[in-house]
Amino acid sequence: MGVGVGVGVGVGVAIYFIHRGHTSLTGCVQQTDNGLSLTAKDGNIYSLVNAPNEVKARERLSLRGHKIKSPSGRTFRVDHVSRDYGACSP
Repeated sequence: MGVGVGVGVGVGVAIYFIHRGHTSLTGCVQQTDNGLSLTAKDGNIYSLVNAPNEVKARERLSLRGHKIKSPSGRTFRVDHVSRDYGACSP
């Protein structure tokens, strides 16, 4: 029984460490000269890297991934799309 509890705790800790670094970012995607960017709800603009094909300009999306440090400014490495809210409002 003690082994089962230990395995359960180990799995729980592993899941925590895998998901704790993930961040959600929601906003409108735009096409820029350097690729895609997202304007978040707080007004910050993030360059998107590693964006899957389903990330399209002029769409409001919720993305999961990681904020990364970049000399060019705010950058977000996209792991996947959490939700597609449709077209951005003008």
